[in-house]
Amino acid sequence: LFAVGFTVADMLVLIVAAWQLRPSRRQCSDIETTGHSTDESQGPRRLLSVARVLKKLSMLDVAIVGIVVVTLCGYVYRKSGIIVSIRWGLSVLFVAELCHYAAYQLVTGLAPSAPPQPAACNEKANDAGVYVEDELSSESAGSTNA
Repeated sequence: LFAVGFTVADMLVLIVAAWQLRPSRRQCSDIETTGHSTDESQGPRRLLSVARVLKKLSMLDVAIVGIVVVTLCGYVYRKSGIIVSIRWGLSVLFVAELCHYAAYQLVTGLAPSAPPQPAACNEKANDAGVYVEDELSSESAGSTNA
């Protein structure tokens, strides 16, 4: 339960926190009208503190090390007919824990200590929901530099 359950819960919290960290349309419109954004980062900060606690409680990395140690110690019992071996599933768990660690580091590293800057609002979502730089912003930026 601790090994997988808390890891899955932590990943779900990280996904929601990452979603809330993106600049919203309201923040971008606030930046366009007033020149600064309202601070709406309280939600992601709360989620990131929950993610930190869940990361401490998730024991997938400890479980993997425990399985390796028990397997290595089990070689003593081969003469008695007890065979304990590591299979491919442990590699899958190891890769899952690497993804968990990378996601945690990425999301906590992207967490703003300040509201989003106006440059983050120069991107518009296309039909697929992918943010691309606004053509007018890039053209006007290019014309001012020339």
